[in-house]
Amino acid sequence: MAQVDIPTALGAAFWDKQKAALAKATKAPPTKLGDELKALTRLHVGVKWDGKDFSADDVKALLAQLQTVVAALTKFETEAKKDKAFPKEPLVAVDAIDKAAKTYRAEVDAFVTRAAAAAKSAAAAAQKPKAAAAPGGAGASAKAFKLVRAKLIAAIALLRKPAQPGQVRRPMRFIVVQGKTSSTLMLGVAVGPSQVKLLTTMCAGDGPFKTLKYADSSVVWEKNALTFVSDRLNGSVLKKVQIWLKKTFKLNVKLRLRNSQGAVEETEGEDLSDDMLKLDDALSADDAGEEYQERLTALADAIRKAMAQPMGAKVKALMASSAQSAKANRYDAALADLDEIEALLEEAGLGQALESEDAESEADEPTAASSSSARSSGADAKKPELEKLMADWKTRRAAAVDSLKSVAGKIAAAKHASSTKAILEIQAVMKNITAEPATLQQVTELRKWLSTDDVVNDVCELAADVRTPLLVPLERMHALLKAA
Repeated sequence: MAQVDIPTALGAAFWDKQKAALAKATKAPPTKLGDELKALTRLHVGVKWDGKDFSADDVKALLAQLQTVVAALTKFETEAKKDKAFPKEPLVAVDAIDKAAKTYRAEVDAFVTRAAAAAKSAAAAAQKPKAAAAPGGAGASAKAFKLVRAKLIAAIALLRKPAQPGQVRRPMRFIVVQGKTSSTLMLGVAVGPSQVKLLTTMCAGDGPFKTLKYADSSVVWEKNALTFVSDRLNGSVLKKVQIWLKKTFKLNVKLRLRNSQGAVEETEGEDLSDDMLKLDDALSADDAGEEYQERLTALADAIRKAMAQPMGAKVKALMASSAQSAKANRYDAALADLDEIEALLEEAGLGQALESEDAESEADEPTAASSSSARSSGADAKKPELEKLMADWKTRRAAAVDSLKSVAGKIAAAKHASSTKAILEIQAVMKNITAEPATLQQVTELRKWLSTDDVVNDVCELAADVRTPLLVPLERMHALLKAA
């Protein structure tokens, strides 16, 4: 959790510098401001700013003392201004202390909010039972099962009844992942590695896998059937997909294959009703948020490249919309924006490339004997990778901070009416970019803050995009620490 620093102006030493000027006053008002500032510093040092063993009482006492400082400050200023010849230096210092107190209060309040959210998340994680195996196959998690089903049902519902009558906003694409015994399916306006990952999770233990994705193919709703328009897909694959849909999701949908010559192959299935396309249990906010973070980070590099292209303005607007939706926990809308972004990236040739499209994985499933050895060496293998990622993080963080400092300098030079506010926002972002996020909790909080914070969004939109490059190593660190 980001450290909260006490401003220099709230230190007793800052006020002590005014003694010489106060000595020149005809009658300086008596004040214990110096003592109150010392007490504030002692209480600040006593707070566990790293989030461990955090005490709300410590912060409560700190804020009460801050109020005492402000009260002493106000009383001194009121009395001093009665003397028109009172030295200006102490009054300038009073103004600086007052501004510092307001900034400090805002940072402490933000810290309390983050700490409360972290505590709530930790408590929920402790109470949350381990996900039971879902019907998706051996080892399939409830999260993967719900997510794949929700995506499939939403796509089929959109094809049957488009949001705008007579049209679907973009062509619906498909991706099929074949295992030794099953073939799984995902639909979407953009499909890529993240969908492959979900589908392989759904049929864990059924590898090696073969991925089928065709840029010139699409899916439409035609003759009461989910119709695959492709010259390359094999009808036998669709039969396996239908068996998987029926067995896994109880969705006995009719599938058709139509090529460019008009030849058609069909499977038997039911005519779907609206009730069949209703979700009886939704994905939890935590799981949906996790999916959003993973998708956003996977697209980060491509998004950064797209910003420099003609589509940059549109991508930036979609990113802002997605961040706002995620902040409000409306992850369906946030993920829909990411789908639109991913489709734009594919159109521009910046989409995520599959490692080997239409090619089987050469890696076989590990044997029982090798699994034990792998577990014992797993921790040692992760350590150098984490160190490498931390080095990458530090490099990217330094570049981000330098970029923000440069922007702040230009804003200050402009001397605009809103310059002070903008600079404070940029400084707040710099302070919250943790130097070394080493724990899972730190990485998780930092990851969410970068993705959803309003100030970060404003800075990235109006000044410099620091979010995208920082999320790249952060996501990999999160995956490694979570698996530990």
